[in-house]
Amino acid sequence: MPTLIDIPETVLDQILENCDFRAIICLRKVCQSLRDYIDKSIPDSRLSSLELSVFEDSAVVRYGKFGTVQYAKEENGCSLDSGYLAERKHFENENFMILFFNDLKFAIKHQKTTLDMCNLKCLAESGLGNFLEELKEILKSRRTFLKSEEVHIEIINHRDIMSYLLYLDSNVLENIWIFDTLGREPKQLLELRELVELEQWKNAKQIGIPTFFISNNDLEQFLHLRHSLFCLETVSMECLKFLREKIISSGIIKILDFNYDHFDGDDRSLVEMFGMVSVEDEIVSKKIKYLIEQ
Repeated sequence: MPTLIDIPETVLDQILENCDFRAIICLRKVCQSLRDYIDKSIPDSRLSSLELSVFEDSAVVRYGKFGTVQYAKEENGCSLDSGYLAERKHFENENFMILFFNDLKFAIKHQKTTLDMCNLKCLAESGLGNFLEELKEILKSRRTFLKSEEVHIEIINHRDIMSYLLYLDSNVLENIWIFDTLGREPKQLLELRELVELEQWKNAKQIGIPTFFISNNDLEQFLHLRHSLFCLETVSMECLKFLREKIISSGIIKILDFNYDHFDGDDRSLVEMFGMVSVEDEIVSKKIKYLIEQ
């Protein structure tokens, strides 16, 4: 009796092209021959977003509208939970990170269309290096750079960003958001020297870094953006004058928004000198937003 794998390749390719991510996953489980063919032909996963969260004893992947899968360490192996309608599966003597990366590699390898958003959160400090290295190898194994219009990265330092951002398509990526996994308020300085040399940074239209401080010397690295958000530990009137002059002459910047902890001057002079600047008092810091009217 003929099987699915016996039909002509052109017909099978057409079937796979009309399958979504969940259907392709199911077809891979039919038989080894079909699994091998799918892995060789690489049909599009068609994910709208991809969200990765890695913790010390678990990892979670959200495959856009196709659901969430959680991988967790167990006493004698690990478990896989793919949703409230599916039974949790247990795997004896298996490492949850190996299962996680095997599934993730398939999804990333088969993603051809552009993601709306790609999120990365890593709170597993003890295994952070191994996780980022494995993720880098998966991204490098693709024939082309992964395409995503927006990326959110929760990291500890700039080198963690480099391992990931470098392999996203710089011609597609427009919005970059960088967060500190250690807290919601900025406490440490983010080194931008290597980041600003990436084409992904240079081609971006919006960059937000709300939970790290940046150096005042790096302010020029945000002036090519339509929308930017960042934090300064200390801001001076000279710094604000510099930004105001650059914004007026830019023609590109629409919103420049930043927080600061300390102002080297008189707060009241801010409103007096910058009539269109919004100055907001906050519990921990102060905020200044330049809004450029059309």
